[in-house]
Amino acid sequence: MIKKIALSVFGIFSFSNYAIASQISRSSPFLISARAGTLGAGPEINYHRQNTHWGVRGDFDYYAVSISDIRRDHANFSAVGPGYTEKGSVAATYGGHAKLINGSIFADYYPWSKSAFRLTTGAIFSGSFISGKGIGHATGSMTSRMGTRPFDIPNAGYVAVKAHYAPAAPYFGLGFSSQIAGNFYANLDAGVMIHDNASVSLAPGGMMNQFPKAYARLHDAAYKRIRNYMDDRLPVYPVVMLGFGYRI
Repeated sequence: MIKKIALSVFGIFSFSNYAIASQISRSSPFLISARAGTLGAGPEINYHRQNTHWGVRGDFDYYAVSISDIRRDHANFSAVGPGYTEKGSVAATYGGHAKLINGSIFADYYPWSKSAFRLTTGAIFSGSFISGKGIGHATGSMTSRMGTRPFDIPNAGYVAVKAHYAPAAPYFGLGFSSQIAGNFYANLDAGVMIHDNASVSLAPGGMMNQFPKAYARLHDAAYKRIRNYMDDRLPVYPVVMLGFGYRI
């Protein structure tokens, strides 16, 4: 009899421990997700106790892409030297790559403690940049006492380009983190990163230094186009991130 009672007590105690452990597991505040979107792709860790109003998250995202022959610019030039006159044009064909390198720290506010909906603010720390080269192709003619001779230089130096935003920027957005099955969750964020004006640098390389007038025009055209895209067309950077995670 005593043995049966002891076994019963042990069974109840074991079941209680299992139930408590299961509940703790289900209510763990840590959610680890894999996410992808306009900031890149990477891991995120989320700390949010269920049925409370506040949470905090941190993530790291990366993505790189290379593009060739994305733009061609033309610039005319002329030069006069001792005994010769030179005129022609330089075409620069651009290619390069973009890298998204972002780390974020977010604070989440859940207006309704039992809802998946959240409002988010925080900071995005970025090492993202675009860079590339415009390979020059010079054509024209040179006139001297010996007559006029055409020239065609397919690799006439290059225009180097690099642009990036400030290393840190504020973020404002909204989203949700919703349970889909067991400890598995889906999450979505949509918002904006408020950046300052882009930093744009250009420099001539190789034979491009021999065409200062053409380079000056190529420089101005590329500078205005990049600033127009990064600052005017994108006054704020759109952020959309989708992820799937597991509550540990």
